[in-house]
Amino acid sequence: MVKRYGGFDIEELFVDEDPDPDTSPSTQNNKSLDLSAAMEAMTTQAFKEHSDYKKGVKELKGTIKELVKYSIEKPKGGLQATARDYPAFIFIDELDRCRPTYAVEMLEAIKHIFDIEGLVIVVSTHTEELQHTIKALYGNDFNADNYLRRFFDTKYHLDVGISASLLEANCDFTVLDNNYLEQKSILLFPLLSQGDDIKRQLSSLISEISNWQNLAPRSAIQLADRLLTSIELIGEEKTVDILVLLVLLCLYMFNKPQYDYMCSIFDEQRFEINPRVTDLKLSSKQLNLPKYLKEMLFAAEKLDGINQLLKLESYEKASLMNLKINFSDIDLLTYFLSFQSVLNRSDKAIKPGYMHTFGYDGRGAIHDYQLLEAQMTFFGLSSFTANDYLNLIGLTSKFADS
Repeated sequence: MVKRYGGFDIEELFVDEDPDPDTSPSTQNNKSLDLSAAMEAMTTQAFKEHSDYKKGVKELKGTIKELVKYSIEKPKGGLQATARDYPAFIFIDELDRCRPTYAVEMLEAIKHIFDIEGLVIVVSTHTEELQHTIKALYGNDFNADNYLRRFFDTKYHLDVGISASLLEANCDFTVLDNNYLEQKSILLFPLLSQGDDIKRQLSSLISEISNWQNLAPRSAIQLADRLLTSIELIGEEKTVDILVLLVLLCLYMFNKPQYDYMCSIFDEQRFEINPRVTDLKLSSKQLNLPKYLKEMLFAAEKLDGINQLLKLESYEKASLMNLKINFSDIDLLTYFLSFQSVLNRSDKAIKPGYMHTFGYDGRGAIHDYQLLEAQMTFFGLSSFTANDYLNLIGLTSKFADS
């Protein structure tokens, strides 16, 4: 700064090598006077820059006020403001993702520059992440929470729960439109409806699984997109358990150790889940599974032409469809056990007297898991193996061979 404003290098004052005995005190005083002039120049420049800054801020505020006023008095497209003091809004998104110095500078600008009447600044951010950003600049012991309170007048907390409407607004569900599934004779057990109904059911199911794994909204959208891609890869005349596929895909993307555990079970001939080491702890109530299974039975009456349905005598089919049960005991763990039991039972094992195959002789009550296995078999789940599910998940993350 001295060199810039004073015209000489300050390091010369501190060079004490090979002193010249002929140097007079007046020469040293001249250097002192030069340093004084440099300091005066620096002060003058700093004051000028500060004045220019304040002048620039004042002009900026005036310009924004005029812009807001102009927008109210001469609205675009015939729109009308309800009042003269109708505020203008500036939205700032993802400040927590900026580099620390920029984030702090932006906060200071919001506080000191954009403090303008009629102007409202809305900052959408992950507060905890923003606090980490500030601590990266000022140190871990810095009270970032108190620091942030200086800048905001009001805080609003958004509900970050995943909903079906959120997924439908951000994902492309067109694969379910135009009777695509019906044309390819694909059943997504237990979501057998078509059109908007299956879109609603599928988006609700994805949201329930996402909330079960505590996924962030962006992660839930990624899960939905990957699942919809996998549906496009299903071959014709196939029945796929969409709940099993969705759970495996979710674990594959966001809980790899649990996915690897499930893969190891699928590789074994005997399917036994250890409840102590699995994350498949989701109750029927949390999953709303009874609703999906009841809607499935209601839609099943329209599926006589589907080739992969198990061909039963009319009385056997009527018996199966008329069995009413609440499925209140079917949690996710029991569901997977029933699923694997069906995969291990080939179609040849189906005997005359269909329900006897599942241990039900037509007398007394039928257990939830027995009826679930009977329905899975009837809708053709046994034709899609465990490896088919794993391969389908793998295909969604690979490039096709050229």
